[in-house]
Formats: sequence, structure tokens, C-alpha cells
Amino acid sequence: MDIVLINPLYPRYESNMFASALVASLDMPPLGLLYIAANLEKYGYKVEVYDFNLYTEQEIEQISEKIFQNAPKIIGLSVSTPNYNYAVAYSKKIHERLGKNCKVIFGGYHASFLPEECLGENMADIVILGEGEQIFVELADKIVRDKGSSLEEKQGIAFINENGELYNKNAHLLRIENLDDLPFPDRSLLPMERYKTPATVMGSRGCVARCEFCASGAWGGIKLRSPENIVAELKELKRDFNFEHICFIDNTFTANKERTYKIADAIAASGLDFTYSLETRVSNVDDSLVEKLKYMNTIAVQFGVETGNDQVMKDIHKDITLDRVYGAVETCLNHGLRVMCTFIIGHPTDTNETIQDTVNAIRKIKRMGGQAKIEMLTPYPGTPVFLNREQKGLVIKDWNYDHWGATTSPVFETQNFTQRQLHKRFIEAVMEVNTI
Repeated sequence: MDIVLINPLYPRYESNMFASALVASLDMPPLGLLYIAANLEKYGYKVEVYDFNLYTEQEIEQISEKIFQNAPKIIGLSVSTPNYNYAVAYSKKIHERLGKNCKVIFGGYHASFLPEECLGENMADIVILGEGEQIFVELADKIVRDKGSSLEEKQGIAFINENGELYNKNAHLLRIENLDDLPFPDRSLLPMERYKTPATVMGSRGCVARCEFCASGAWGGIKLRSPENIVAELKELKRDFNFEHICFIDNTFTANKERTYKIADAIAASGLDFTYSLETRVSNVDDSLVEKLKYMNTIAVQFGVETGNDQVMKDIHKDITLDRVYGAVETCLNHGLRVMCTFIIGHPTDTNETIQDTVNAIRKIKRMGGQAKIEMLTPYPGTPVFLNREQKGLVIKDWNYDHWGATTSPVFETQNFTQRQLHKRFIEAVMEVNTI
């Protein structure tokens, strides 16, 4: 085996009324790793992929022993903030068992935005900054086949050189310019039957928005797959897996209306009988767009609303208004779509009053017939709220990354709330909206 790719274990979060979207995402396959694997296979590499979140600790030990016995040349780990501690611990175990014969590569949001943190002793040997499909092939060529340019000549990576210096610290985030050039994710590498939401499709990367709390906007502008390429993947999913429902995981599926119409027409013309769910922005919604979504058999949409206060909406650069939110929700409901709106508590300018505005907005949406969910803000690395936290009056009090992402307790305090106060206010808000 040449290469093993791993989705490290996240803390074992409980799935309940307080759980964040991260819990739901763990019930989906890690498409990023499957894209990288498919591209490596395209160039003749033998790849295995493991999602440790599917297994018990005993099963993980058995899988790990198998990996170490096979002694791959590269082990890649997808590192986000909540699974960072586990990734670090596991990389140390890799080095203990395989030594310098195996290179550990970190990729993902956390690694891309905090590469230096990932390059300590016995941690990552190389960090990929940005989208990893093409650079991973170049690294495999060098490490496994000893061909191609030296590490010092490659863009989009960081590592500690022989002089103990951080190399490529300021390298730009890599982007795949034409997503249609990528092979479809190799879903055969994971047990799809173990996921609650196995049929996920990525129609675009990046985001049109620049919300303060979101790393997708920090990743860069949006890149779009063609309607023809998306439909070709859908046909493969029907042929190989016979899924019934497809969840598009784009941040804004309808970012380009003309393209959305083309996707809907292409799906309808294909004869595929999937149902679809997707996420979009209320600013993209009108009657004609929703009619097209219905035409392609969309049954549910999600809107990131984030707050029920128009001033906080401006503060977080959401660029929408509550009137627009209610109008979009009504339009979708009138066309028979299920609607989920997500909200966040803990914005730097949140007060007791603005949080109550959020509760009131949720009350209105639920009475209209929509659904809503509240999450606690997490100031993820790379986001504006993380980078500009001092000027926003946000102070991080808990740097244990195990506590970031799917918890009722904030890891920070704001100018208006201590950690304890914000935690209490969050629980009160969740309990109130769940009685509506």
C-alpha cells in the first residue's frame, strides 16, 4: 500500500437538541479525502481510506495495526479544529511505529490556516495549504516514486526544513481552478452503508459571502462544477449505489441562478428519480428559482440566517435582512419545500436583547411552518472573527480544541457575556425555541 488517508476521530459528541451541525456532518462521508484518493488512483497509486468516526476504539486499534503492518509511504490526515488533538496524538503514534519511512501529511481547514501549529516535534512532516488533490499527487511522486521537483520548489505546502526553519509559511491557499477536471470521489473506499447521510455531492467549493464566523469565505471565492459534470456523477451514484436522496453540500447551491436553472433542466432531462436537499441564501430566492428547484425534485432547503437582529446581521457581514428571510421562507413553503433555518448565538455584539430577537425570529419562522436550529458560535481559525477577535472584544478562554465545535459551552467570552453567562443564555434560548 502506497498511501493511507484518514479522517481522524472527533470527540464523541452526543446527538441531541443541543448538538451543532458538526454532529450531522459526521454522519456524512469525508468527500475531500475521497476526492484526493480518486485523483491519486488516477495516477496509479494504491490508496486506502479510513473514517475513524465509524468505528469503536477497539476497531480503530485493529485498523491501525493493519496500517502499520502494511507500512505505507504516506499517511494523510484531514485535520479540522475539533479533531486536531486526536490527529496530533495519532501522528505521534505513526512516527513511533514507522519512523522516517512514512511521511505524515496534514490537510484541511485547521492545518491550512495554522500550519506552524501542526509542524511540532513528531507531528506533521508536511502541511497542505488549501485544496489538496493535485499537490498530493506531486508529493506522492516525490516521496513514493522519488521523481519530480524538491519540496522547496512546491507551492502550497509548509514543512520544517533541514535547518529547522518553517518553509513556505506564507504560501497561498491552493485552489482547483476547474473542478470538472477532478475524478469523482471514490466512494468504494468507505462503507457507505454506515453513514446516515451517505449520498452527498459537492457542486461547488468556496462561497460568495464573507460572513465573519465562516471559514468557507476565508477559503476563497466560489468555484463551480458544470451541470453536465454534476449529472454524470449523479448517474454514477444511481448505477453503483442506487441511492434515493442526494444532499448537496455546497455552501450556496444557487449562487449562480442561470447555472441553477441549467442544473435543474439537466437533472430533469436525465430521468434520475432522486430527491434533493440543499443549502442556499435567502438573497437568491424568488418564485422562479424555487419553481426550478421543485422541477428537479428538491424537497428541502436550508438557510443560514444566524441572527434575529438586523444590526447584528450587519455586524457579521451577512448582507441579508430579516424581511428577506421571512419572504424566502414563505416562498419555499408555498411551493411545498421543507425549510430549515440555522441560527448562531455568541456573536461579538450579541446582547440579551439581540439573543431574544433571535428567539423571536425563530418563533415566527416555526409558526410559518419552517424549522430552525440554534448553534453556539465557534471562532474557527481562518475566520474574520478569529483573526480580528481582539478588536471585536472576543477573548478565547479555552484553547482545548476538543471543546470546539459541538458543545453548548462557549470557548470564549465577549464584551457583553462571560463564558458562564453565555452558556446559560444559550441553554435558555434552546429550551425556549424547542417549546414553540
